[in-house]
Amino acid sequence: MRQVYALAASGLVLGIGATTVAASWVDSTMGDASFRTGTFGIESNVGGGWSSHSSSGPGVFTYTPSALLIRPGAFSYGPISLRTVPVSPAASVTLQAATVAGDPTLASALRYRVVKSTTCDASAFSTGTPQFVVGSATVFPSLSTGSSAGAIALPTGGVSPGAPVALCFEISLPGTSANWSNPALISKTATPTWQFSATP
Repeated sequence: MRQVYALAASGLVLGIGATTVAASWVDSTMGDASFRTGTFGIESNVGGGWSSHSSSGPGVFTYTPSALLIRPGAFSYGPISLRTVPVSPAASVTLQAATVAGDPTLASALRYRVVKSTTCDASAFSTGTPQFVVGSATVFPSLSTGSSAGAIALPTGGVSPGAPVALCFEISLPGTSANWSNPALISKTATPTWQFSATP
């Protein structure tokens, strides 16, 4: 039994010695690298040039015919284009429900649809196979309806901004007998504001 203990102790001593010798052969060299985050952002153009419009200074649509003269049964069309800024990754964009200032009766009566199109008139919603972002060929949602999540895909930006995606907004006041006979809709104003929320 004493011999077994002696061998165990001898192995323990050799183990410590081996560790000490190995440590003396350790060396190191260092390297480093610099990292900088890129940019992410989108901007819009409603006809007056590209800008990162904020909630305090949103881009103002130009509607044809003028939405200021809308009546039951009438439609107005307004274009907008979106793109990513330079060096930005691709963006997945969701159109939020509108926030509306002005007369609530008119706001609740208005309807809208949105398609991806470089043409912005009635034909954009009826010719070929329209790419609807909001609504459909037969569905005219209220202003309180937004798009599905990530309904608009914007390509990545390189040295230059990403390729733009053109959208067309259609605003209408349905020509129903209820709207024609409702005096609360006469000479009223409503101003919807839409937010485009983007994520990489």
